[in-house]
Amino acid sequence: MKVPKLPFPLLKRIETSLITIFQSLYTHKDLKHFLEKHVPKEILSRYYEPEQSTPSKMRYRGVTLIEGIDYYKKGASKKTIIESVARELNDRGLIGVLLGMVDELLANQDVAAGTNLADALQDLRDIRQQIQLNERVPVESKGVRVEQVEPSKRRQDEIEKLRKEYLELLGEPDRQKRGYLFQDFLSRLWAVHGLKLTQPFRIKGEEIDGAFNFESRYFLVAARWREEPTNASAVYELKGKVEGKLVGTLGLFVSVNDFTDDTAEATTKGKEINTILMDGEDIWFVLEKWVDLPTLLRGKLRYASERGQAFLRAKELLG
Repeated sequence: MKVPKLPFPLLKRIETSLITIFQSLYTHKDLKHFLEKHVPKEILSRYYEPEQSTPSKMRYRGVTLIEGIDYYKKGASKKTIIESVARELNDRGLIGVLLGMVDELLANQDVAAGTNLADALQDLRDIRQQIQLNERVPVESKGVRVEQVEPSKRRQDEIEKLRKEYLELLGEPDRQKRGYLFQDFLSRLWAVHGLKLTQPFRIKGEEIDGAFNFESRYFLVAARWREEPTNASAVYELKGKVEGKLVGTLGLFVSVNDFTDDTAEATTKGKEINTILMDGEDIWFVLEKWVDLPTLLRGKLRYASERGQAFLRAKELLG
């Protein structure tokens, strides 16, 4: 049987957040005691020796301790221990154990917003929500192997269907047909992630490619699939439409073939940011299930709020 694993980009995000939390709040001894509550002893024995003094090479409770494996006593960092344990749990298919660690941290931590620690906890919440949306992953007692980790069948089939359609659209020679099909594609991509993207509509001569509500924010959408990258003037057009609406309305500009090099800076420098950007590579990351759409949107919004930049690529979000 194939061992179920989390995708590496998702695992890497979990590792990064865990490292931030443990380095900020836990001593080496606290980390060891936390891991002992969750991680099977045969895994922990690779990184810690028993509390009592023992030779560097002996058998302890049926496990051979080999010289050089005591990371804590021999000075390895908490970062090294966390990365190693997380990857071994994932390699063994013990996803439930890893998520049990995440859930305990989320249940016990409440810190001020706007700090690295708060960001790490929020990213773990986003990841947990993504997994609950995409996968059936039971949180299990220590040492129990996860038997099945997979997206729900209907959701898995729909995303795979959308993935194939996207590849077909890449080869569609009729630009007008491709544009109509792309709008329908986006509507169904939003729907499979629990979001409702409206059909294109007109308001007083303005054409809007769609609109949606996301976490109490209302977005107007512009979608372009042209041969050349989208330039700043096209983004300015959407920004102008957004500015004429209720305060708090935002814009999302989707351009499959990317944006010109100066677009992101030209549309934000010295200006109020009301529009964020998404390209075809971002869509591909969603279709490959490396990141889900709500998590990607949250990341883009947070980046715009904290950095004053309209364009965070999915690959940058995943690090």
